[in-house]
Amino acid sequence: MVDLHSHILPALDDGAKDVDEALQMLRLAKTQGVDTMVATPHYHSAVNTIDTFIQTRNAAYLSLINTIETQEEPVPEIMLGAEVYLTPELAESESLNALCMGRSKGILLEMPYDIWYDWVYKAIYQIAAKNRVVPVMAHLERYSVRPGKMESIEKLIAMNVYIQINAASLFDHSMWKTIKRFFVLSDRIVLASDAHDMADRISLMDQACDKIAKKFGKETLQAVMSNADRLLLENR
Repeated sequence: MVDLHSHILPALDDGAKDVDEALQMLRLAKTQGVDTMVATPHYHSAVNTIDTFIQTRNAAYLSLINTIETQEEPVPEIMLGAEVYLTPELAESESLNALCMGRSKGILLEMPYDIWYDWVYKAIYQIAAKNRVVPVMAHLERYSVRPGKMESIEKLIAMNVYIQINAASLFDHSMWKTIKRFFVLSDRIVLASDAHDMADRISLMDQACDKIAKKFGKETLQAVMSNADRLLLENR
């Protein structure tokens, strides 16, 4: 199983605070059936250049890998990516491919929490067209709690983007109606943990898979899993 969204790199953002917690998160993911985790630390163009972000991210990755190599227990394979905050100027970047997941064309985009004006949809279209990347919208269900937001979300879904749902959201009653709507509107849904730590924002991938199979059927679960595989393998 692939987990496309996680914050396992140590001391980098609001995710794992150190290497020890990162290892605990990896061990937990392995017990839940995760074979590949994409490390997606937050990237915001107003905070860092892409080059600076990549250098910092890679240093955190190496510190984790060096420790993993001293361990005898198996952990998921780690691929590098980013959770990229959407800004109007993002489409003009010449190095967006460096933020994609692994060697794929899939890029995880985090939407703004305020009103989605026309620039939002234009930027996503330009990001995909100019950079030839595949937008994956991070935890899209979380935006539905704002009044009137569902209409904006459905407009976005109509652009045929991938919808990434957080595993924990499947157990949040306030988001259940939205998630059911997603499964009606789109066949481009992927599941991810968005794991940040071993306390409040822990991975629930195995439980979420069980719930999808129970509520929507095993074929739907298989389609969700296949979507994640396809993003990493077929969009190179």
